[in-house]
Amino acid sequence: MSLQMIRAIGTACGLRVELLARWRGGELDRLLAGSHEAVSRWLAGFAGWEFAPEVSYSIGGERGVVDVLGWHPETRSLLVLELKTQVIDVGDLMSAMDRRRRLATRMAIERGWLGGDTVRGLGGGKRGSAVDGSGAGSGTRPTVSVWVLVAEGSTNRRRVRAHESVLRRAFPEDRQRLAEWLRDPLAPAQGADGHHAGATGAARARSGLSGLSFFPYAHGVNARRNREAVHAVRAPRGETR
Repeated sequence: MSLQMIRAIGTACGLRVELLARWRGGELDRLLAGSHEAVSRWLAGFAGWEFAPEVSYSIGGERGVVDVLGWHPETRSLLVLELKTQVIDVGDLMSAMDRRRRLATRMAIERGWLGGDTVRGLGGGKRGSAVDGSGAGSGTRPTVSVWVLVAEGSTNRRRVRAHESVLRRAFPEDRQRLAEWLRDPLAPAQGADGHHAGATGAARARSGLSGLSFFPYAHGVNARRNREAVHAVRAPRGETR
């Protein structure tokens, strides 16, 4: 039974299902902490952004935690960033990111990044209409982009390849595009020849992007610890295990 089904049954029964992960006596916490730290250092290189880690939300009965929520006030761009050390349930990943995209603007309001009257514009107003009076560039509805950063590794690459057609439809952009967009959220995408992709790329930038890419945040100190831990439990040649 999938975790999504278990949660659905729990919701119907008035229960909240919580998952507690245990791995190698606390090493999971260190791995996740190292992953967040590496991504945080990378994001710090992009000017004009404000990033908030581990943003919890409870909106209309929907609850969860966003790994990183980003806000670029000059262009009124929001980014929902998910860090995955493992790719397990593709369906759950896509539904979770869709839910967070829908709720991102309300999360930004709760953090004070957007004016509270932005809520009036969330019910289907025309794009570009004035829905709040806050910050630079008010008069345009904030865009919401979602991105999944997956730990580099052969297992994760194999799992992504197994679901490539589905994942690429949901998350078509790659890491190069993410870096370009973080430098300038309003810049159109570039084609393979290095030239801008034109009106289509600009429209995608204005409406928000969806992407999935691999990130080598599993390397470095945590990766070395991982390899040392694995080697330590291997019996030398000639010895019984």
